[in-house]
This record gives sequence, structure tokens and C-alpha cells, in this order.
Amino acid sequence: MIDDFRDLISSFLTYLTTEKHYSKHTVEAYGRDLRCFNDFYHRQGYHPLNGVFCEKFTDYLVGKSHKPASIRRRLIAVKSFMRFLKREDIAPTNDVEHAELPKLPSKCPVVLSEKEVKSLLRATPKTELGKRDQAFMTLLYMTGIRVSEACDLHVKDMRSTYLHIFGKGNVERVVPVCKRSISLIKAYWRAANRNPIADDYVFVTRNNKRIYRVTAWRLIKKYALI
Repeated sequence: MIDDFRDLISSFLTYLTTEKHYSKHTVEAYGRDLRCFNDFYHRQGYHPLNGVFCEKFTDYLVGKSHKPASIRRRLIAVKSFMRFLKREDIAPTNDVEHAELPKLPSKCPVVLSEKEVKSLLRATPKTELGKRDQAFMTLLYMTGIRVSEACDLHVKDMRSTYLHIFGKGNVERVVPVCKRSISLIKAYWRAANRNPIADDYVFVTRNNKRIYRVTAWRLIKKYALI
């Protein structure tokens, strides 16, 4: 019986990064969830990993006031981890594969009206960063790409009428883009005195660093409150 999963968790995270091409944030989330699982496993005295153990883990998380979505995510991480151990012949069986996951309440997404979107885009100032933020939010609105995909966008991935987007699992897709979005991006570059090369990120901070998803969400929230 395995008495500590820490080294195996590190191997699994490396697998997610190098073979599955998961994003940094996704890998970090798996790491947090599995460390929580490993801590609980220690406290339980190394019980067999099966559906009953997953039920105990679920009860523990409920007792800690975790929401159903958080509990579900952590159990999915455990299942993926155990599949990895079985595939690598580290674990002889995978008895958690069929453990039940908490059901999530269905809810309709809340969307902005066209008037609200236009108001959001008009809230940006006529500064260098304001032009960047307007170009960033317009690109999201016009193409429907994820915030993380816009943050990861490189100059070499842009064409006059489409973008090469590398999404989850590093899967590539071609996304049409309108002339206005490209025009706003170039206006931002001019305002920032940027002449980016192919490997540069399209959107950067004042210090020419990559913009991260959390930063992007903060700027969108800031303009929504204006």
C-alpha cells in the first residue's frame, strides 16, 4: 500500500504539463486538490482507496464548507491521478473510478446586453493602457475566445482575418476576427510605442510582461463598475 503520494503527485503534475499540455493554472489547481487529498489520506491512516474512501473525503470537504463545484473538482483530480497510477503500473487497480461525483445545480448564464457591452468598451480612457484594455475586451467580445487564450495570444498567431488559438490541451483552432479588433490592437501598439516581433505577446503590462488571467478579470471588473 502506498503510504505517501507526494512524489507521485509531482510526477503526475509533470505528466499534465509535458504530455497533456495543460496550462500552468490548471496544473497548479490539480496540485492543490491532490495535496488536500494526500493530507486527508494521511489523517485517515492509509485506508484502501475505493468508493467508500471517496465518500469519506467528500464528507470531510462538506464539513469544511466546500461548495459542490469545489468538491467535484477535487474528486475529479483524484480520479485522474489514480488513472495515471494505474496506467503507469504503480497501482494494481483503480477502485475510485466509479465513485459518484456531487451533482451541480444547473443555472442559466448571465450575459450582458449589447448596450451594456458598448458601455463597458466606452469606459476605457484614451491612454496607452486604456487602448490596450479596449482592444483586449473588444477581442473577447468579437471572437468569443477565453480570457486565458487572449492572454496567451502571440503576434505570430494573428492574421488579418483570423487567429490561431491554442486552447485547453494545446488544441489549435482557427477563429475569425473582424477588422475592428485588429485595428484596435494596432492602435494600442502605436500608443505604447510597441513594434512587437512574432514571439511577443499581443497584450502586455506596462513593463512588457505577459498579462495573466487574474489581472485581466480585474481590469474588466474595474470598467464594469464605472
